[in-house]
Amino acid sequence: MPRLALRRSTAVAALVVVAAGLTACDGDAPYAPSLPLVSGFRSDGTALQMWAGAPCEQVTEVRYVFRADDGTLVRAVFTSAKPQTLERLVIGRDLPGFAVEEALPEDFAWDAYQALTVTFETREGPRPVTTNLGPLASQTSPHGEDEYYVRGEGWLDEDQIRAGDTKDFLTVCTPDPADS
Repeated sequence: MPRLALRRSTAVAALVVVAAGLTACDGDAPYAPSLPLVSGFRSDGTALQMWAGAPCEQVTEVRYVFRADDGTLVRAVFTSAKPQTLERLVIGRDLPGFAVEEALPEDFAWDAYQALTVTFETREGPRPVTTNLGPLASQTSPHGEDEYYVRGEGWLDEDQIRAGDTKDFLTVCTPDPADS
């Protein structure tokens, strides 16, 4: 068999194996959380704030990835040699105890993006949470000091978020009770 035909048949066989593996997955992955992962987000008019809902412990890296409607991605990365505990963040500002590995652009405007994923790298592995930014960017009426937008739930206060944690959703750093 000519070398080119052998390469093509090998490539086709590899694609068939990958496609079969992808289509064989029915339902959730075995490592998926038992409930949706969420965090609370709000804007004070200029800054985007995040409340994890529970302390995120042993954090050594924090990543922000903003996604625009056209697929453009903007990323920021912060690292710490010493594990830190985080619960509240102001996106776009320095994180005490963390070094900036990749900064957001100087003229960055979070409200020009459709979605944000925040990932906390911990000793137990990554803890990612994604939210859509539309409800925050188009916020026309003020919300209370302790109200946050929670993807899939709407605007909730801190007590409502605590009450829903482990029942309706998991805040990003809450251990999954299904793993116990």
